[in-house]
Amino acid sequence: MKKFLLLFLLSFSVFAGKETYKVPVLIEAINFQADYKDGKVSTRWPKYKRDDFLYYKVVKSANNNNPVYPEDGMIFYTEDANITAYTDEDIQSGIWYYRLCIITKDHSRWISPVITLDFNKTSSTPPTAKDFGASESKTTKPPSDKDFE
Repeated sequence: MKKFLLLFLLSFSVFAGKETYKVPVLIEAINFQADYKDGKVSTRWPKYKRDDFLYYKVVKSANNNNPVYPEDGMIFYTEDANITAYTDEDIQSGIWYYRLCIITKDHSRWISPVITLDFNKTSSTPPTAKDFGASESKTTKPPSDKDFE
């Protein structure tokens, strides 16, 4: 009877698709980086070298400033420890929180510090001719009184 119950429970957990994970542990040494350029966020990290590697998960959240997998989903994952970069092309306005989660074979979760990217920022520099679709003049000066009627 015990054997049957154990098999039932194991089968149920597999079919339910639920995996249990250990409490996440912040690891500063992960050195996860995320940079915005040309309308994309490029993420990268050093390779995890231990034999217990299962997969990398890149997490992104607009609501949680401390996102983790699986609670906040993921935007990328790989089972290949040699893949140490991902480019996020789904950029929307707002403040976004990025993090790398390393999942091990015993379901430990090693997590990077969070990277916060703010896509609400507006340019703080005065516009130039290039900003208005005209060819840029050789000198760019702020407008003076004579520029206005």
